[in-house]
Amino acid sequence: MDPNRRIALSLAVIAVSVAATAFAWRLRPPPPPPPAASNVPVFAFSPAEVASIRVAAGERRLEARRAGAGWEVSRIAGPFEAGETVPRPPGEEVDGVVNALVRDVVALPVIDRFPRGETPLADFGLAEPRAMIELGLVGGTTRRLEIGSTTIAANATYARATPPDDVIEIGTLLLTAIDAATWRLRGLAGAAGEPAPARGAAGGSPG
Repeated sequence: MDPNRRIALSLAVIAVSVAATAFAWRLRPPPPPPPAASNVPVFAFSPAEVASIRVAAGERRLEARRAGAGWEVSRIAGPFEAGETVPRPPGEEVDGVVNALVRDVVALPVIDRFPRGETPLADFGLAEPRAMIELGLVGGTTRRLEIGSTTIAANATYARATPPDDVIEIGTLLLTAIDAATWRLRGLAGAAGEPAPARGAAGGSPG
């Protein structure tokens, strides 16, 4: 074959290969979403519908109730150097911390869900949950999230949102959010035993 024709044929083959690659690139499916990005949340209500929150996770305790546009925190407890329980800390920063925690709980996505059937709750670490979050809703309904042990892969946690009685898998970051919220509220409250300042003196009027 003439050298010029051979070169021309090679260039044509290369051009066809490039065109085919570009066409396949356009037709390839989109990448899968990150874990839990496309899953429904644990709870089917908005954070605005939550009137109270009660958290028990190890040594940590948090109890708060809506007061107007803000939150009144009635209890904070944990492994704090200055004591286990501190007074209610008022102020916009406190409202922000509690609002963030409520959003984290309500928007928590379900990674997997399966009926418990006859499987004992102890197999999921839910016979004695290591954490419990109770949400009181504006209409008077109460929903509870119980958190058990981590999965075998250690990238998720077993949980149960009652009602119903199904066991679900959730991410492991919720416990970190609880730790962060209690420590932040503890810092805003000051040392245990100190009287909580009035909102008018420390960040607004009572809600």
